[in-house]
Amino acid sequence: MKDQILPSKSIQMCIQCGTCGANCPAGFELYEVMNTLRAMAKEEGYTSNETKIPKMNKIFLGEVRNIGRMHEVGLMVKNMLSQGELVRDVAALIPIGPPMFLKGIMGIGDILPRKIHGQAAVAKIFDNVQKMQGGQA
Repeated sequence: MKDQILPSKSIQMCIQCGTCGANCPAGFELYEVMNTLRAMAKEEGYTSNETKIPKMNKIFLGEVRNIGRMHEVGLMVKNMLSQGELVRDVAALIPIGPPMFLKGIMGIGDILPRKIHGQAAVAKIFDNVQKMQGGQA
């Protein structure tokens, strides 16, 4: 079973946001399991050729650091730009985007990011974590 799980790109997809634990009635923190599996995969020499997932994770964390929360539209646009297939990706959204506005799932206010009130505190957390990991803030 380990040989099926450790090379899987599924364990690379977790961005450690904690949403799984927040929504799980049992409080199960799946992201901690994913962290452990990534560490095990690295220890055992499994490497990932996946480039899209780490880019998406970096963009997601940048959004949270810069505005204090995830901004779905910004995440999507920045991810499309980073993958180098903007025209294809935008074309794929044409049938999806307008119905989301018409059904009230998204509104004009969702297009531009809004910083949360405590954004500076969130950025400070990121800086502190980076320092703890030996990097410059």
